[in-house]
This record gives sequence, structure tokens and C-alpha cells, in this order.
Amino acid sequence: MDSQSRILLTFFRLLQGKVLVKQDLILEYNTTAKTVQRDIAHIDKALDEFATNLVELDENALPYIDKSHKGKYILQNNPFTEGHAGRVFSKMEILALVKILLSSRALEKDAMTKMIEKILSFSEFSKDILPIILNEKEYYNGVPKAGETEDEMALLDKLAIIFKAIKEDYLVSFTYTKNFVTKTFNQKPTSIFFKDLYFFMSSNNHMAIDDDDLDFLSKFRINNMKNLQLIHRPRDFKTNVTYRDRIQTGILQNTTGQLPFYGKKITLEFDFLYEPAYVMDRFPNAKIVKQENGITSFQVVTNDGYGVKMWLLMQGDMVRVKRPQVMIDYLTRQAKRILEYYQEDNSNN
Repeated sequence: MDSQSRILLTFFRLLQGKVLVKQDLILEYNTTAKTVQRDIAHIDKALDEFATNLVELDENALPYIDKSHKGKYILQNNPFTEGHAGRVFSKMEILALVKILLSSRALEKDAMTKMIEKILSFSEFSKDILPIILNEKEYYNGVPKAGETEDEMALLDKLAIIFKAIKEDYLVSFTYTKNFVTKTFNQKPTSIFFKDLYFFMSSNNHMAIDDDDLDFLSKFRINNMKNLQLIHRPRDFKTNVTYRDRIQTGILQNTTGQLPFYGKKITLEFDFLYEPAYVMDRFPNAKIVKQENGITSFQVVTNDGYGVKMWLLMQGDMVRVKRPQVMIDYLTRQAKRILEYYQEDNSNN
């Protein structure tokens, strides 16, 4: 190992909060005590130069290598750890971040494992955190399944292609299957967002048509996009999306409950016969109009898309919709259809 690589490796270990023992370094690098001391001196000098730019830190908080313990080196006041102007994640922030990533099931197992290991490798708290997330990490099962066919690429690679298309004004070409029908698309991506287990690519705004007709499709699950590639945008290619009508994924996240289906804006009014937090958690902008006898009346600005309809159906007899009439009619039809299923089953028994 050359001297530059040796010094860098030593420095990275110090940044990770490790206590380095001179004798161990001598044996590992097959070198001498003087060489180790010289390496530490180089790192010390680099820290001094780095510290001159940390004008917001008190002199007593500047980073330095502690050599007070004979034969040991410890980086004190590490500027990349907790407590230094909020530059890095605290132990609880890292734990929360890793827990959220694992529960999302957003990536293939290999990709998620590497990401978690990278996050932990730059944290001095990794030994404390690993036992707490070990079971979830071991049994993690991501939704996308890359590598099922020879031409399939990993989700992160697909995200990179779509991101490049958005930033550099490319189109993307891909095949997409929905309800057993496959079609080839050339689309101009407008956004990437994550919701309910999946990353999505949008090529329109959040008020577009969103149904089973592939001809009108403008929201695509990225893990289901096959043969994805960049293509140059033809001069005569026109998009229907202006800046004013751009997709606003923040609005979509806050107004569609659990499932991110597009739709036209509506004001939904309903009574909820259970804990109101279940509504507020899904619709953070919901307004409580009245609370009486264990019933909470809500007014929610949302859309008329399939996601909101599904959420209402999932609440069963805990919800009673009052407006708009189109939503009442939909729920009534679905309730009758569900009832017919069970009536047919009973008549056949």
C-alpha cells in the first residue's frame, strides 16, 4: 500500500470514531513506528488547515488528534459527528432513517442492504444501532425484483435514467404492462415520487386522468417499466404540461390518503365514527367541523381519484360520506356489488 492510501485509510478510521493503536497500525501496514507517527502528523496538519475555515466553532471545539493515551490515537471534536453545528445525523436520526428505509420496501434487497451499510459505516453509532435493526434487515423483502430477466435493470439505475431525462430534457422509451395489456411509451417525465411501496414516474400533473386505459396513462410504477432508455426529444414533440399546471407531488401526498391516484379537486365531507387521528394522519390538511357523541365531522380538500375512493371503502361502517353526491353514488354502487358477492355465495351453499 502506498503512503497516500495508507494515510487516507487511517484518516477515514479516525473519522469513524475508531481508537487507533500504533502497534496495530505497524503490523497491519508492515511499517515502522516512525512512519505511523509521520502519517499522524500529516493528518494533524490537514486538520489544522481545515479548522481555519470553521470560524463558527469555539477554539476549544476544533478537531485534533488526541495522543494523551500512550500508543493510541483518537480524533476529538470530530466535525462530522453529532454536536458540531448539526452537520451530521445524531444516533436517533440515523436509527429513524434506517427504520423508515427498511419499512418502505422501496428497493431490491441487495440495493437496500448496501444503502443501510453505507449509512452505518459513516456513523460512530453503528454498533449500537445494528442490533436494533438486525431482524428487519435480515428479513427485508423489497417490492421491486430486479434481475428476473436478462434485460432488467435495478430500480436505482431506472431512477438515474428518469432523473437525467427530467434534468436534461430527454424523453424516455419503455414498455409497460397494466391489467395484462402491454404497450410501448415515449414519455417526457415531469416528476419522480414515492408512495405506498412504489416509486412512480409522472408525465402529466396530479389532476390528470388516472384509470385502466393505457392510452391515457401518465403515472407509471418505475419498477414495472421495462426496456427503459433515453431518447432525444424531437423538435415537434409538445407536452401538455405548463409550469402553472405542473405536478405538485406535495399536494398529491397530502390529499390522497394512502394511494396516490390522480383526480379532479373536490371537497369531501364525511362523519367518522372512530378515532379522528386515523383521518388526520392520512389527510394532514383535514378540518374538523364538529365533534359530538363520538362522531367527528370532517371537511377534506382532496380529489375524486380511485385512491380516495379505496380509502373510504376500507373504513367500512366507520365513515358516512355527506358530500359530494358523486362520491356517495360510487360508494353505494360498490357496497351493493360487495353485498351481491356474498348473497350469491350463500345461495350456492
